[in-house]
Amino acid sequence: MPKAASSRSSSPTKAGRSSSPVKPGRSSSPTKSSTTKSHHRKIPGLTQIPFASDLRPRPNFPRPPPTSTNSGNPSKAKQCPVEIYDRFYDNTPAREHGEGKQIWLAEDVFSQRSSPRAWSGADDPSYPDSPRGSPEPYDMADIEEVLDPEAISIGLNQISLGEDRSSNPGNSLDHDPDEQPFLRTHYLRKFLAAKAPSQLPLQCSNSPQCCLSSTPVSSSSARFFRCRECFGRRIFCAPCMVNMHQHLPFHWPEAWVDSSSARIDAEVWGRDIPLQFGYFKRTSLYDLGLQVGLGHEGSFCPSSHEADTFTMRVLHTSGQHEVRFRPCGCGQKPRWEQLLDSDIWPATELKPQTGFTLGVLRHQRCFSLRGKTSLKEYYDALVDLTSPAEHKGEIPSLYDQFRIAVRQYRILTMYMRAGKDGCLAPLQNGELCVKCPACPEPGVNLPPNWDLDRMKQLHYARFLAGDGNFKLQRLAKRGSSKSEGSKSLLGDGGFWVSESTFQRYLAETSVAADEPLNQKKSACNTMAGDPGYSPEGAKALDVTGVFAVSCRHIFLCPNGVVDFHKGEKYRYVDLCFAGPLNHSYAAGLRYFVITYDIACKYGVNFKSRCCTPTCQFVLIPMKQGELNVIFCVNKFHQESHEDGCAAKNALEYTQYVGRTCGEGVETIWAKMNWLRYSTREMSPGHRIETLSEHFNDWNWQKTLNIVRFTKSAYLSAVQSLDVVLEELESLKDSLGPATAAQLYA
Repeated sequence: MPKAASSRSSSPTKAGRSSSPVKPGRSSSPTKSSTTKSHHRKIPGLTQIPFASDLRPRPNFPRPPPTSTNSGNPSKAKQCPVEIYDRFYDNTPAREHGEGKQIWLAEDVFSQRSSPRAWSGADDPSYPDSPRGSPEPYDMADIEEVLDPEAISIGLNQISLGEDRSSNPGNSLDHDPDEQPFLRTHYLRKFLAAKAPSQLPLQCSNSPQCCLSSTPVSSSSARFFRCRECFGRRIFCAPCMVNMHQHLPFHWPEAWVDSSSARIDAEVWGRDIPLQFGYFKRTSLYDLGLQVGLGHEGSFCPSSHEADTFTMRVLHTSGQHEVRFRPCGCGQKPRWEQLLDSDIWPATELKPQTGFTLGVLRHQRCFSLRGKTSLKEYYDALVDLTSPAEHKGEIPSLYDQFRIAVRQYRILTMYMRAGKDGCLAPLQNGELCVKCPACPEPGVNLPPNWDLDRMKQLHYARFLAGDGNFKLQRLAKRGSSKSEGSKSLLGDGGFWVSESTFQRYLAETSVAADEPLNQKKSACNTMAGDPGYSPEGAKALDVTGVFAVSCRHIFLCPNGVVDFHKGEKYRYVDLCFAGPLNHSYAAGLRYFVITYDIACKYGVNFKSRCCTPTCQFVLIPMKQGELNVIFCVNKFHQESHEDGCAAKNALEYTQYVGRTCGEGVETIWAKMNWLRYSTREMSPGHRIETLSEHFNDWNWQKTLNIVRFTKSAYLSAVQSLDVVLEELESLKDSLGPATAAQLYA
């Protein structure tokens, strides 16, 4: 609701207005108010202070009672100027608020009282003299408002919404927990009751048909158990608990410890301990003697024996478990293959003693892609689920094995998504990447005779945008480039440029291909393209940043990412643009639009550096025709360019471009920068694989939403087409036929 223009006193004046009260330390002379006047239409004689949250207003304001000057003629009755207030005080005496004056309180108006009442400080518990509350000072200039139709509508809608929420607390999710006492009186009681059994003495839920079978059960003083993961919190004896979890080996049971088996020092606790007491203590199915069969759909192999078991530590979403497996003896499958058939990823193939369920690998991948959670934080959370306090230091660390398993699972997941059923055949460039389904690609999404279209330069041009990021760095570690895992397992099939091409191009080209270091600075290179730029702490960095190329639909291009080692040099950028350009040129496209922060300088000698046969290294061989490339500056970065440069390279004034901003690649960094602290410590290969997985997921999420986005953009374009055509006709009429004809020529 709009704030009032100036301060008003608490008592109405004859004209329906009020004057500012004289406050201690302030002059009574009129001064100009520090607040601006409200732009809303004022209702004379009506002033309102914000409504209290505990009022129950009615939707219609009552007509103020008239003060009749002629009792025989009500139509000539003089309307009494009315001011409506809700509670306001500034710790001044009540007489300064007009005590005894005839005013209307907000609660009087909303409750449709028939006559005004005298204001008194005792009417409100927050008034200083009231025994029901403590002082709550306000400033009149801050809380006074002018009632207008819009303010009344907004205020009543908000209060009615508050009433609906208060009448239906079960449907409201944004209430303050302190406003819901049942959370403490009911929920807390239920949480405490869940720690204990519902009744004593305990007995097995399968009684009297308790399966006292020959299932091996280790010696334990506890007789009854319940499972924290199973629904219902049912009580079972040890044999029943083991039989129930034959196919659920990753649950956590709890053993009931009663007063007879608990070791309690009575001298320490005194007489506060009841005669009969107990509590549930966490245990494991391994301690209860559970054996899990491999093969035969989880059942025991007939050829196996109880003694033919081996123990493994298995990491699951519920924590780290020790599991006793009984392998299948009727086949020739090795142990690691039997574990994989049971959805357990072995840490090694030879006598595996550590494994990870496929569920925990999928779970970690989802948390990493959606929440950008580091692997170390995720593993620490699983350790807390295993044992948050007791014996936590005794849990063996599986982090190193888990890290290797996650990396292997990541690679195989990308292979499966790309439709690769084997790893023996060499990967093609960018084969494991999710590609943009909307970019023009002959033989995929273009009509048969697309090359005969007279407007193919407009309809079938591919847009590429490049940008550098100096947040995704990597720390320089001794021997990390030569250690195991320094090379990416993706090869040339990921988003990074081909390693062989990268090394050859840098070796066969000279530094002169980059922008000269002593070039005079200008307004066109203040935001990008500095070949000598180094971020803070660059001496401790092996990789200072990355450069990436995205398409018009904000998909990261395969073989369009490269690591910076110092500055944003032209040769590194050439390698990034060469990957997507080579792919589209080989497919038959000849028209491209490239947006780059410094396209005004970068595009000048692009062909002489990358395409012509006389260059030092031909990155983009033009054997099938001319390559037509238009360079433009992204719209956001136009402000950092000189006036003539910005107009010359602006997207708005470039033919065959249409409506685009060229800043799509910037939006990718907002998400990917969350990985800066976790990837800067990784090995070179592991870092590339992790970022590639997140780039692939970015493209996949774009693929899922591109239909909805395209539909919305198309409908918006159709709706605005008539408006644009109408404005165009109006512009042509204002210019005249002759001038308009010259523009179309």
